[in-house]
Amino acid sequence: MKCRITEGQKANINLMNEDVGGSMSSSQIRVKTDGNPVLIIGLGGTGIDALLHTKVILNKRFKLPDVPDKATAIPENVRLLGIDSDTTSKTRKVAGMSLSENEFFSISNNIVTLLSLSKKPSYITEWLDEKNLKRLIDDNDAGCATAIRQCGRLLLFNKALALFNKLRAIVSDLQVYGNKIQVFITTGICGGTGSGIFADVSYIVRQICGCMTETQITGILFMPDINISKVGPGAYNTVLMKNGFAAMKELEYLMNTSQHPYDPFKQTYASGAGGEAAYSVESTDNIYDSCILISEQATEGFIHIPPEDRYSYCMSVAAETICCHIDISQTMFYTNNMMAVGFSCATLSKSKTLEYISGKLFANIQGLWGNSPTAEQRDIFAQSTVGLDMFLLENMFDANVPPAFPAGLK
Repeated sequence: MKCRITEGQKANINLMNEDVGGSMSSSQIRVKTDGNPVLIIGLGGTGIDALLHTKVILNKRFKLPDVPDKATAIPENVRLLGIDSDTTSKTRKVAGMSLSENEFFSISNNIVTLLSLSKKPSYITEWLDEKNLKRLIDDNDAGCATAIRQCGRLLLFNKALALFNKLRAIVSDLQVYGNKIQVFITTGICGGTGSGIFADVSYIVRQICGCMTETQITGILFMPDINISKVGPGAYNTVLMKNGFAAMKELEYLMNTSQHPYDPFKQTYASGAGGEAAYSVESTDNIYDSCILISEQATEGFIHIPPEDRYSYCMSVAAETICCHIDISQTMFYTNNMMAVGFSCATLSKSKTLEYISGKLFANIQGLWGNSPTAEQRDIFAQSTVGLDMFLLENMFDANVPPAFPAGLK
């Protein structure tokens, strides 16, 4: 009896490879979202890494719409958007998953060119330290923020109107799933892009979501120690810590905006860094309804995971947190508007536990692999002893797995 494996079955088996996640997803373990619209935004490189980890879990854990390519599908009431000044973020992959064209918005531009504009409007010059900025990037014509917070914000202002239109289209598209929207914004606070634009993006989103009857915005921010563990020791760490300190001071003030309504968040945007005012945002609401700060430190102050795995593990903690919020079987609530999450708060899913147990089981029977039966013995066992024919074997192999996707993972 000769076994035949289709291309779709091979694609499912390939999901067991560690570099694409290391597991297959059964339809029996998939759960539903609560049905309300969900928008998940990743800012900068760190935020997009967390967004990709979230997309992997959305694809493997939740019930998916009936679409041809389930390998990259997510629940129909969920939308993703990555915003970065580094265009290479569009090609990043986590467990074989990347962002689609519609899920990435680039704010990349030449910083030197933007600074050379002769006339800049007052709504930019009131916060832009042009003299120092020119000194810092004098020999740098890169199109990304290069760990300078004001560069990241200037790049956002240059494409603000296009971002408004993008977000409006997404929110309008989500309205068919209800008027109670959950927004999650993942971002680092020590680089140039995420740290530079996290306040603007949150308030822009809040204003655009004003068409909804209820908007819940959760900020998930990664502390500098996470990025420092990734880049390793060096002088660059001083820059990351300074950026993180400045961002935390802003966050502390904006998380209490409702307590000082005389000083609301107020900002004007245009179609370009030198364009005429086209859109204004003014709000006395807090920047986030709830804010989660993620660190690689445990409550005891020490770290449980090897340095090379810490960054990825923190991304997974953020992704699990988001997915627990939108899982209909989970009930989560917070009594405080800010909280810190460290390694001690990490959880291990049942699927990961099962994978670990399965791995230990196969390790214990490793010695049996040398005692392989002959083809004749296999046929006798399958047909005579068990009573299985080729048709039944193929049906059993395909049972309780997602529909085959011939192209495999993209």
